[in-house]
Amino acid sequence: MNRIVSIPLTAIVIATSLAFFSCSSDSNDDEPGKQQGSTSETDPSSSSVAQTPSSSSEAQPSSSSEGASSSSEEVVAEILCGTIAYDPETHFCLDNGAVMGTETGSVTVTLKCGGKTYTASQFCSGTDVLNKCGGSVAYNPGAESCCGSNKLTTATQFCLGNAIASKCGGSTFTAEQFCYNNSKVGNKCGSRTETFDPDLYECKPEINSNGIFLKNPVSYGDESYEAVLIGTQTWMAQNLNYDADGSKCYNNSEPNCSTYGRLYNWATAMANSASSSANPSGVQGVCPAGWHIPSDAEWTALTTAVGSNPGAKLKAASGWNSSGNGTDDYGFSALPGGNGISSGLFNNVGYRGLWWSSTEGNASNAYYWGMIYNDSDVSRYDFSKTSLYSVRCVQD
Repeated sequence: MNRIVSIPLTAIVIATSLAFFSCSSDSNDDEPGKQQGSTSETDPSSSSVAQTPSSSSEAQPSSSSEGASSSSEEVVAEILCGTIAYDPETHFCLDNGAVMGTETGSVTVTLKCGGKTYTASQFCSGTDVLNKCGGSVAYNPGAESCCGSNKLTTATQFCLGNAIASKCGGSTFTAEQFCYNNSKVGNKCGSRTETFDPDLYECKPEINSNGIFLKNPVSYGDESYEAVLIGTQTWMAQNLNYDADGSKCYNNSEPNCSTYGRLYNWATAMANSASSSANPSGVQGVCPAGWHIPSDAEWTALTTAVGSNPGAKLKAASGWNSSGNGTDDYGFSALPGGNGISSGLFNNVGYRGLWWSSTEGNASNAYYWGMIYNDSDVSRYDFSKTSLYSVRCVQD
């Protein structure tokens, strides 16, 4: 808010003229050798000379007054910022609250930035004019930057969308990625939000868009098994198809083993180990080294990690009869391998998937978990150890 104060020259000229003539008169009165009443003052020639200054003295102020009047439009300018004068060559008047061209009335005399002026939403850094974060927060360009309306420390932080995030081991990442253990950047798998060790797991969208898969499939017997991370557990994504003594293919047909895996009685699945209700069970059974038969508690942990309608989320997206397919949200891909008894009777293929646990109910029975084509739940059952059910192995 600059103001210019104008001082008319007329007053200056008149004041100067009056001062001049006052000084001249005082000088003549005091001149040495002149006496009042001297006859020399009556000399006609002296009188004429004396009259001339008088005549001139009377006319001059009028002439000066007219000259000042004609020059009254000329001004001596003084530029103000509020009530403070400043040099516009080096400074400017900064409206401290100027927004969208309005003025608040709060102003400050401010040094120009490399010869440039700037607004209240900007600041000077060296000779550069920079925009404040959100129009209000200044920052140190060498060590900080903006993230929306806030500033961040560039050495340890970055802007993720409009939010300030910590770098991951010195690296930035995108909204489709995550930071694991504050040191490794991994890629999110589909709609999954869990973090995982990207050195061990990865997304395999060609198999399942949401599955978090072990990088290296598990080789066992003549098969290669994919495995998926669900919660804190890593489950095989296929029914076990290891040809152990006492195991059978559904209806004794090898193609069924290729599709659904083999069926095992409880003793065969457990490799004759004792019952375990621990989590993890610690029973390798018929599983490969580093893997084990899940206990009743581990099946419970699986369904808890999945949440509501676990059967619908764990069932494969195809392979179930009578519109019984699931959404396969985790890549578990449960298939309806049916069941049988050791004497050779089989049923329910295409309609039910049933899997052993390592936990017995009593000397004759053990717990198993099942999914049915027309149900979205995963249910727990207690039945004869001589029954034939599928096996899923869990990583130690």
